[in-house]
Amino acid sequence: MAEGTIHPSATFDEERYVHEIHKALTAKQINHDAVIDYLVKISNAQRQMLRTPYKYHYQKDLEETLVKELKGDLENVIISLLQTPAKADAIALQKAVKGLGTDERALIELLTTRSNEEIEAARNTFYTTYNRTLEDAITADTSGDFRLFLLQLCRGARDQTTQIDSFAAKHIANELNTGVEKKEKFEKLKFLVETNPHQLQLIFSEYEKISGGKTFEKFLEKDFSSDAKDLVLALAQVARNKPLFFAQQINHAVKGFGAKHADLIRILVSRSEIDLDAIKVEYEKAFGKTLLDTIKSEAKGDYKNALVALVFGNRKN
Repeated sequence: MAEGTIHPSATFDEERYVHEIHKALTAKQINHDAVIDYLVKISNAQRQMLRTPYKYHYQKDLEETLVKELKGDLENVIISLLQTPAKADAIALQKAVKGLGTDERALIELLTTRSNEEIEAARNTFYTTYNRTLEDAITADTSGDFRLFLLQLCRGARDQTTQIDSFAAKHIANELNTGVEKKEKFEKLKFLVETNPHQLQLIFSEYEKISGGKTFEKFLEKDFSSDAKDLVLALAQVARNKPLFFAQQINHAVKGFGAKHADLIRILVSRSEIDLDAIKVEYEKAFGKTLLDTIKSEAKGDYKNALVALVFGNRKN
């Protein structure tokens, strides 16, 4: 079973932690190592428990203080860690659709990898934070099949059971292979956003048998183009191996000239308590080097130290 790197800390004491964090932030030179130790190496639920006592003791908002005192990518990591998962997703979704241009890769990652409950929480938080629905934001910023798939994902109505139906899988695979089905692309492949991963893998397997070994992904590449193709391929990849999908996303964020640090931070923070351990394994298998070595080569200074702490984890705390 997939596991995160960050766990609730057995040594956590909210009163001691808020005093140590305040001491680190108000020192003549900010003690970044202490900030990392006390905020990275605890669970998200424990971080939320720091807000009220910090306000009580110092008459300041913890998040606002951190924003004031920290800078650059280190600030981005720490502030991201301080958000609830729903708030972090809502913020990321808003950034993806805000202003000129759309961050299609972020939209795909956020909506293809979250559970129904996570999508509902992000959707509700998005509305209360930005005073508009996520569906309205997506509709205004996307088009075509890409929009249709995103809106269907927003519903958070995917089957999350582990049940499989061999007859149904063979029927869908045969229809797709023969081309008898004349529905529009979205209607033909709507099952990708409704079906549980176990059933999807069975459909993929049946399709590969019927088609003479052609992978389901090859079929999708033929049938779609551009953003819609990236989205349906992501759905297939997530169904096959979600940790590998995230490993590939991390590789995309760090390859080429200049790392895409917002993507790297979002993935590492959001998966730190879920499946980052499994992602580390898949990353090394796929790219021949450890995720820790990649982080050390792509990040610098206190920012690097925060990411390393996140990837290394806190099992001994």
